[in-house]
Amino acid sequence: MTLLSLWILARAPLLRLQRVNVVGLSNDGHDLCYGLLTIHHVISDHVSMDVMMSEAVQILEGHEEALQEPVAYREFVAHSLDEAGGRRR
Repeated sequence: MTLLSLWILARAPLLRLQRVNVVGLSNDGHDLCYGLLTIHHVISDHVSMDVMMSEAVQILEGHEEALQEPVAYREFVAHSLDEAGGRRR
């Protein structure tokens, strides 16, 4: 898989995390390493990106225990509909 791989919506993954090494660009001459997160807009929005980035920061800072338990998507949708006054079938 390359950085320019095409998205095929019928096939996973629709979220990719790749390691990118940049040689010798730090102030002390060492290589830098970045994580490149690529997400198809069909599966992500502003709210989900905020949650994902907040959780990533908590993990990187060693606070995994502070993360909430995962919620199944159908439960999240049901809760959101209830909060918005929508009806469920």
